[in-house]
Amino acid sequence: MISRSSTLVITGFYLSCLYLCFFLSVPALAQGLSVLQGFTDETSSEFVIQAPMSANVQIQVTSDSGRQLELSWLKRVPVPGTDKELIKFAVESLSLKEHFQMRMLSSAGEILDERTFDALNTFKRYPKVALASCMVDWLHNPGIWDQMEALSPDLVLFVGDTTYVDISGPGDLVSRPRPDQVDHWKRFSETRDTLQIFKWKHLKPILAMADDHDFGYNNAESDFPLKNLANHVFQNFFAQSGATSMKLHRGPGNSMAWNFFGLSFIMLDGRNFRDAQDFYSLEQRDWIESLPLKEKVLLMSGTQFFGAYLDKDSYEGERPSAFQDFLEWLKTLPQHFAFASGDIHFSEVMKIMDLGYESFEVTSSSVHSFTMPGRHVLLPTNPRRVPGKVTSTHNFVTLQWDALHPSHFTARSHGWRGQDLFECELLLQ
Repeated sequence: MISRSSTLVITGFYLSCLYLCFFLSVPALAQGLSVLQGFTDETSSEFVIQAPMSANVQIQVTSDSGRQLELSWLKRVPVPGTDKELIKFAVESLSLKEHFQMRMLSSAGEILDERTFDALNTFKRYPKVALASCMVDWLHNPGIWDQMEALSPDLVLFVGDTTYVDISGPGDLVSRPRPDQVDHWKRFSETRDTLQIFKWKHLKPILAMADDHDFGYNNAESDFPLKNLANHVFQNFFAQSGATSMKLHRGPGNSMAWNFFGLSFIMLDGRNFRDAQDFYSLEQRDWIESLPLKEKVLLMSGTQFFGAYLDKDSYEGERPSAFQDFLEWLKTLPQHFAFASGDIHFSEVMKIMDLGYESFEVTSSSVHSFTMPGRHVLLPTNPRRVPGKVTSTHNFVTLQWDALHPSHFTARSHGWRGQDLFECELLLQ
């Protein structure tokens, strides 16, 4: 058995080498404007584009039948400290029978970039949803986003750490910036221009939750001094206001919920309300009870729910009393809950029997962040883990199921070379 001290030495040596390698390299920026398709249903979609302010980008959306669509609530948000702006807008009057093209034009009419997109059939019988977290821009690997693009998920869910505000390069690992001096606007802008997913020619809807590095600092909680700024920047860089669709329910803080593909999806806010007693708030519980939920629910958080075996980085491990109270509350609800999370820089699948029915937690981490192949072997064994369903290689996880019978799920972990790292059949009874 490897001792804890030996683990620290091995991990520290590996990471030191890793950081040195990346300190000597600079990731190439993907070409084109950075475009995000956000919350989408059968008739509407929200978008945010990052572009040079000087380009004065104009947006033109047409259908393959020749129909030109008007944009609603188009607004331009300058990105402080940069020459960029965010262009936020929605497109309504979409149809599942048409495909759509978005052109980004200069003031002179020159085509600067163009993308295609579709409305989303939220009743699709056999959906595919991608889960991804932990995206260090200076460790960017476009290959893993290419693999996700090739799999063509119906919906992409970012389960935390979409941007590392507090770690702009290897130097910040040696000498951390002060928590009140991190630059949210600059770091979100840099990440948005780097990640390949925002260059996809055919867009896919992306919904995201914030975790600690989005919030602005490792393990940041509700007392973080730049909390209000963090929330403002996050909301501007993503397109999930719910202003155009009754299907998106915004909750306390950054929480939100929606019903797609026979399931209810809930993203909890685990940062704005986190304190010494709890991760979440009673206000979020009241909000959940008010929602028009389906029988089966996927409950998501940036931090693992079940994971006390690590002694950190989980609701169960860091707030055990509050966690048990949370489980008792879930048992009183008529719905059955499965769980999804990120954060820990390896992916695993757990079988959950703590609620009186069979369930699971899928953790998807990391897309490209600090890890090493086999890292999970150096950590304590997870007693809930489905045997062999774990990987420390850079990866993302997809979930697939039958929307008419959302009880049987297939989880697959995908690597950047196109390999399936694990596959697992899961039950939510």
